[in-house]
Amino acid sequence: MWFILPIIPAGVELRDDSKLTKDHLGKIPGKYTPELNQWGGFYGWQGYQAKQRDLERWQGWQTKCETGIAIGLRLGIFLACDIDCDDMALAAEIEIRVTALLGMPFAVRRRHDSARRVMFYVHKLNVTPITKSRIAFEILETGEKCIIEFLGYGQQVVIEGPNAKGDMHYWQNSVGLIEGLEEGKKLPLEIHDVDKMMRGLKDWIEVDDRLELIKAKLPIGGVSDAAVAVSDLMSPALRQGPRAARGRGARDRHQSPVARSL
Repeated sequence: MWFILPIIPAGVELRDDSKLTKDHLGKIPGKYTPELNQWGGFYGWQGYQAKQRDLERWQGWQTKCETGIAIGLRLGIFLACDIDCDDMALAAEIEIRVTALLGMPFAVRRRHDSARRVMFYVHKLNVTPITKSRIAFEILETGEKCIIEFLGYGQQVVIEGPNAKGDMHYWQNSVGLIEGLEEGKKLPLEIHDVDKMMRGLKDWIEVDDRLELIKAKLPIGGVSDAAVAVSDLMSPALRQGPRAARGRGARDRHQSPVARSL
């Protein structure tokens, strides 16, 4: 449960002091104020570790604000390849190419009546953190802009519940994070794996007559990798010492099945 976050629902009222806009709704973590029936941003969500009491409180928000609240997943240990493309055939082709270059995802999140999808992987522990890389391109025949993002430390994705347009998310082949996790742990990724995959996609786009590359931000080279402080306890590069190992048993009793399996 450490990685769970509440997502601001679409169509709700934002607090007067909030700097968010309507475009953020249904996409990013937030907090609900029942007394005002308003939502605001979730400061510090990038390092927040949800507890059982958080999940119970967030569940209560759905009744109080009378709307479905989507679930977000804070990334870092979990990694996600987000295929933002509305062309059904092309999105499926991208999924196949990512799988060929990176390996089989242990779960794929889809949403009804949409070609868009998110492929999930596991980050190898005690190695360089994986942050965010991005490729943008255009389908020449239609002018549609598509984006492929690989997301890790400092990012989050919506995994269940309604999206910004009200469509529901679901797990491809009915295999979600819990069901597929053991398979995912057999293929943990390092930053070089992701860099190879993104470069492979970039090379394909550049030679495909249907497509035109707009911009590519790759994990290694061209753009400096985001730094993670040595003192940051949420860094996946942090080694577990003897004291941490001794205390793990007590923590495990209060974790969700997903968190406990890692």
